[in-house]
Amino acid sequence: MAQTKIPLDTNSYLRLAQNLHPLLFVPYGEENITLYAHKDLKYECMRQPRLAHKFDWILLPKYEENRKRALALFACRRALCREFCLEAFPDTKAREWEFRAAHGPASRNWVAMDLFHRSCAIHFGDGYSSEEFTPFVRVTNSYDASRAVRLDVGFMRGMCSNGMIYSEDAAKILASHTEVGIRQLKMSHPFEGMAVLVKQFGETISDVRAVAVTADEGADIARRVIGWPTLADKATPRQRADQLRLDEDLDSRRNRYFRDLGANAYAAFNIITDFASHPSVSPRIRRDRPALERMAGAWLRRFRIAAKQPGFTVAKHIKELVGDPPPITHTVGSKPWR
Repeated sequence: MAQTKIPLDTNSYLRLAQNLHPLLFVPYGEENITLYAHKDLKYECMRQPRLAHKFDWILLPKYEENRKRALALFACRRALCREFCLEAFPDTKAREWEFRAAHGPASRNWVAMDLFHRSCAIHFGDGYSSEEFTPFVRVTNSYDASRAVRLDVGFMRGMCSNGMIYSEDAAKILASHTEVGIRQLKMSHPFEGMAVLVKQFGETISDVRAVAVTADEGADIARRVIGWPTLADKATPRQRADQLRLDEDLDSRRNRYFRDLGANAYAAFNIITDFASHPSVSPRIRRDRPALERMAGAWLRRFRIAAKQPGFTVAKHIKELVGDPPPITHTVGSKPWR
């Protein structure tokens, strides 16, 4: 009987591995439930001195041997993600979608898979020859039914790998969440086409680039969109040091993008996407990468609309900004695929 493979988060492994050895790769019960460790488990423990000291037993040969095989993303799962892409964009072909990465939180309760469309990219001319954006589709699903299956569409800036989600919950998935049901998935509202999406995004970037924004305004926009942490009156020395490091990091990104891209809203947008794709390591930054990239895309769409309104000013827009992204308006499912 085939295994029912379940990834084990670091916390669960550390609690169980000594008492139930061998813990991994051993089928349990009638469904052959088999536990697997993730490949970064050792790194997560060793990078923190407190954990490395308390759980030094994970370096013993018998535990190292038991963790040799990490849970991998099988070819069938990649093929299934391509099916999602083809349903959402009927004018594309399977060979045009390239699996690029899989990522998720430290808890390992969900995974996101990114597929890039190799044949369609935006190249900005008129002095911006180095600017290239590649569209990608992110399929997100949970292992424990805590998240619905969702499909988001984004763009990645080729020069620096800054990413953003341009269209949240881009296509609704109508299927019963069984192996057969998922493979018979239907999209309730597929896109008009990849070319149409790319054209819309290009027009959005051009409109945003035309709006003048100072460096200080750009940093203020980034703080509000990201949800920048602030210090309480009774902050500890460690919190104050962390705040100083975060503020210096933001200033560095602001100076770089406003120097390279000019004083416009597009430079502010790149501060946000840079932080979303390469966030600072801090216990006070609690949003994960997909959430930050969705917030970047939500702000881009919101700003473009606001800038076209009579009486628009950047100062007024900053005052109206809130840190949270718009609410999700439709559900894409309720259980994970297996």
